[in-house]
Amino acid sequence: MERKFGKYAIRNLPLCMVILYSAGYIAFWVNPTVIQNMSLNVERVFHGQVWRLFSWIMFPDLSMNVFMVAISLYIFYMLGHELERVWGTFLFNFFFFSGCFFIMSGVFVAVGLSALMCQTGLLPYDWFLYFYCGNFSGAYYLDMSLFLAYAIVYPDARFLVMFIFPI
Repeated sequence: MERKFGKYAIRNLPLCMVILYSAGYIAFWVNPTVIQNMSLNVERVFHGQVWRLFSWIMFPDLSMNVFMVAISLYIFYMLGHELERVWGTFLFNFFFFSGCFFIMSGVFVAVGLSALMCQTGLLPYDWFLYFYCGNFSGAYYLDMSLFLAYAIVYPDARFLVMFIFPI
């Protein structure tokens, strides 16, 4: 696959994602309602808002303050850059974009299963509305999978929380 599709891989993808996350955080900070127009919402995707399949990626964990977002973006860049160096550009792109695809697939499967369970009476109809009409922004899960991949590649690496406590 790398010989055939390797020329389409995005070089320095961690830096591109940090810039995209920063733009998403700034957009949310300026106008908090922007997440309602950009997050993955299955109902609105089915009604023609196809950009939601891609725009949900640009929002990091929005519950954090600016300082924590800056630290998490730095860690994301550091881990992503190291994994891209070890794995190569194509494999890192494949890892990241397949993670995006599987997260989207999981959201659609959750909507389908909740609809099926509501029709059979196993769940109340409110659950279906929660999954079908809910906004999803799951870049947090991509970041955590990157952290897990780094931990698998470098099992002896240490992070110091507050520069004192090792993780």
